[in-house]
Amino acid sequence: QGYHEFTYSLYPHKNDWKQANSVRKGYELNTPLQVLLLEKNKTQLSVLPPTAELINLKAENLILMALKITEDNSNNILLRGYECHGESVNLSFDNLLNLSLKTRVNLLEDEIKNQDKLINPYQIFNFCLDF
Repeated sequence: QGYHEFTYSLYPHKNDWKQANSVRKGYELNTPLQVLLLEKNKTQLSVLPPTAELINLKAENLILMALKITEDNSNNILLRGYECHGESVNLSFDNLLNLSLKTRVNLLEDEIKNQDKLINPYQIFNFCLDF
């Protein structure tokens, strides 16, 4: 009953779902990029080029879920993601924002003891970044 709306997509590919990046393609379809405009005085981020790859998680099995200012400190940025192929990987990324890893945090953004960059299979990860 009622009005229903849905989106679907066919994604033909070679080899298995991991090599085809099926999880990433599904995430891109179901979660479009959200752009938030900030007032100039509310952020310290510099002016960016009109088109660019702002951040690149080098491993294909890491999915970026959020890149946001932390709740308690507007001078820190939170990087949140998860591993989608069931394989351990070390976190490594390139970016145009001059961000660097500061500390590993939990979902409440509290610092945790485990500070290594190893992401375990299917694990959600959170890191505070300096800029």
